[in-house]
Amino acid sequence: AADARAAGTRAPLIPTLEANVGSQRSLFSENGFLPPPIGGSTIWQNKASLDLRWELDFWGKNKAALAGARNDTAAARLDKEGAELALSTSIARRYVEWQRIEAQLELGKALVKQRESLLALTQKRVTAGLDSNVQLRAAEAAVPDTRADIAALETQAAIARIELAALVGAGPDRGLDLVRPSLKPVAAAGSPTLIPADLLARRPDVLARRLRAEAAASRADSAQADFYPNVNLAATIGLDSKTFEDWLDLGSKFYNVGPALNLPLLGGGRRRATLNLRTAEYDEAVA
Repeated sequence: AADARAAGTRAPLIPTLEANVGSQRSLFSENGFLPPPIGGSTIWQNKASLDLRWELDFWGKNKAALAGARNDTAAARLDKEGAELALSTSIARRYVEWQRIEAQLELGKALVKQRESLLALTQKRVTAGLDSNVQLRAAEAAVPDTRADIAALETQAAIARIELAALVGAGPDRGLDLVRPSLKPVAAAGSPTLIPADLLARRPDVLARRLRAEAAASRADSAQADFYPNVNLAATIGLDSKTFEDWLDLGSKFYNVGPALNLPLLGGGRRRATLNLRTAEYDEAVA
């Protein structure tokens, strides 16, 4: 991200160079400005030229616009990295959650066997007169309650497999092929005693927001430069002929070169409104 910002502020402004080749056949009016024999005749107009335009960016308008565009591009890349980070985090979290559900499911199945054994023992004790029907009813109710818990856990495990399949971009059938996780418990790592202040700024989403704030600042600078005069250099060189035979002759060459000055005098408040908009966008991005 830092490299992208630096490149946006150092990038040179390259002149625009265009090549144009054209040929057209024209009929001149007999009653027009050109008298006969040109008037009323039909001729070919053949032209090939190179057009060079270079805007002298005295006030940094184009430079600021380029920096803003590059910061926006870098922010978009960071958005992609942030989405990948969020996706991988969701997959890891859901996988660990599935492990927890499977562990509870295993404990539930063991608890059912234990309560079935306890029910059989209670029935024998009631027959022998050692327990009352109260203990028997309690033992009988515990078994279906535990089986209901198991059914709920099995549903949660199936949902976890489907969610994992969706997170990796596969269909729900992909979840049926997943092998039950077997994660070994590890000791808690704990938090470091010293955390650098810029740790939060390394997150992709925070970096992307910072770059967008810098892009908004560059767009505000570009809007400010609209109030200043704009100087362009233009040059054209080429060949122009009314016949194909003379088109490539040195006598058909032509050129023109000169500066152009654009003074922003009246704009109906458009420039001021644009600057206010860009400034508000910058304030919003910073906030």
